[in-house]
Amino acid sequence: MSSPGKIFNVEQVTNKDQVALETTALETTAAEARLEAPNRVVARQVEENARKEKESVEQVASIVKTLGPKYAGEPATAVGQFRGDSDSSKLTSTKSAAEQLQESASNATNTAVAESKHDVEDAKGVASTYVESYVQQAKDLANTAIETAQTYLPTSREEALKENRHPGWLYKARRRWSQESQSGLGPGLAS
Repeated sequence: MSSPGKIFNVEQVTNKDQVALETTALETTAAEARLEAPNRVVARQVEENARKEKESVEQVASIVKTLGPKYAGEPATAVGQFRGDSDSSKLTSTKSAAEQLQESASNATNTAVAESKHDVEDAKGVASTYVESYVQQAKDLANTAIETAQTYLPTSREEALKENRHPGWLYKARRRWSQESQSGLGPGLAS
C-alpha cells in the first residue's frame, strides 16, 4: 500500500527536495573548490562566491514563486483547468521564466512611458492655457493703463490752453521742482 507523498513506497521528489539537492551540489562543488584552492585567500573567495551565488538563486526562486505557476513553469492542474485558471499559453509556453519576466518588465515599462507621454501632453495643454490667459490679462492691463493715461492728457493744443496748460507747462513744472529741490526744503515746501 502506498502512502501520501510516496510512489510505490519510494519517496516522491518535490520541488523543495530538488532545491535542497541543487543547494547541496552547489555546496559540495564549492567545498571541493575550496579544498583545491592554492591558498587561504583563494579559498575564502571561492566560499564567498558560492555564498553569493546561493543567495542569488534563492532570491530568484522566491521571486518566481511569488509570481505564480505562469512563471514557475509548473504544469496546470486538473482543478485549475476546471476553474478556467489555465489557458493555452500556460500549457504550450516555451519561454523561460527569465524571458517571461523580461517581457513583463518591458511591457510595464512601455505602458509607463506611454502614460508619462500622455501626462506631459496634458501638462503642456494646461500650461499653454494658463500662459495665454496671463498674456491676455497683461494686454488688458496695458490697454487700461493707456486709456487711463489718455484721459489725463489734453487731446489738442486748444484744450491745453483752456486748462492753462500751454505747451511749456511741463517745462515750467520741472524747473519749479528743480528750484525747490535745490533750496533743501524739498518739492512743494519752498515759499
